[in-house]
Amino acid sequence: MKKLHFFLLTFLFSACLSAQYQRVRIVTGAQTKDVSEPSIVIDPTNPSRVLAGTVLRGWHISVDSGKTWSSGELTSTYGVWGDPCVLADNEGRFYYFHLSDPSGKNWLGPDFLDRIVCQSSEDGKTWSSGSYMGLSSPKQQDKEWATISSTGEIYCTWTQFDKYGSKLAEDKSHIYFSKSIDKGNTWTEAKSINYFSGDCLDGDQTSEGAVPAAGLNNDIYVCWS
Repeated sequence: MKKLHFFLLTFLFSACLSAQYQRVRIVTGAQTKDVSEPSIVIDPTNPSRVLAGTVLRGWHISVDSGKTWSSGELTSTYGVWGDPCVLADNEGRFYYFHLSDPSGKNWLGPDFLDRIVCQSSEDGKTWSSGSYMGLSSPKQQDKEWATISSTGEIYCTWTQFDKYGSKLAEDKSHIYFSKSIDKGNTWTEAKSINYFSGDCLDGDQTSEGAVPAAGLNNDIYVCWS
């Protein structure tokens, strides 16, 4: 029996190694410039629909389980500036979270990174102008991530910098949290959830990289660096 088990395990391992999977390039054309930080999600109501987001403002949708893709670029009243995070709820609605750039001047604009933006879509191609959370200019909001609970509440966490890149000891970074109970149309007032703050140098001593998760009993878990 031990020999049979060993044979079966060896056969399965060999079969896995020999399996051929096609690599599909989903980003083409002009969007290939500086593309990075991909985020991807599968529609739980229709697994053949797959959405991906990429820096700086790309969206990519497949309706055949990833075999073929169509792409476009997000636009928003609040601007779009990377850090894509895409979600799908239990009704098949897509959400795309990203950073803001209302004036379109990025680092030269006084409102750059002034909030976290959420846009929604039914088909993954046509997107709302967006809602937002964490508006606290001139402080800057960065590196968001989000999740959806089994009851449809959306949780989002991110870093707030008192002043990005500042070496001053009094300038700190904090982890913030907000949630939506109406499918991303409105958001609760942003709340700081860290006990210890970090610096603003975007390095090892900075509070950032927060990732939320929803538990089974209305628990919310968040970890960060």
